[in-house]
Amino acid sequence: MNAYWGDTESFGMAHYKKLSANWADWDLTPPNNSLSEADKFKLDHGYDESKSLDKLSAADLKKAAEFRGGEYLDSKKPDDVYAPSHWKCAFGHEFDMSVNTVLKGGHWCPECDPMPWNYDAIAKVNPFFAQVWYADHGKNEDLVQGEEIYRDYDEYKK
Repeated sequence: MNAYWGDTESFGMAHYKKLSANWADWDLTPPNNSLSEADKFKLDHGYDESKSLDKLSAADLKKAAEFRGGEYLDSKKPDDVYAPSHWKCAFGHEFDMSVNTVLKGGHWCPECDPMPWNYDAIAKVNPFFAQVWYADHGKNEDLVQGEEIYRDYDEYKK
């Protein structure tokens, strides 16, 4: 069994039920919100973000798709960045999605997205996703999560 949040004593239901309900017991110091601090956490989106979407070339879109482990399948850039373009993910699924939805919305393959979640396999072939996933996951994990992860949801409502 893989425990996403750790062992049950430190992070499971037993831990949850021991948490204080008194706000005075919690450190509520606001985070440092300076831009220089935020720059440390900027994601690479796989394309030149100084260009507006309508100024991106087909080569830019191919590069962005490759950074997601896939391909941009249209031969030229679209006239309308809100109209569907043709893409393929690393697992061979072809799909239509607008440039805006992919690059600004952060969406990718609609066939890989629903459960069961196989984010470890996706991170291995998608550098865009990997930069977030590996922040708190090991590169040797092989976790597939289905609806069974919701098994104890009703316990939290008690």
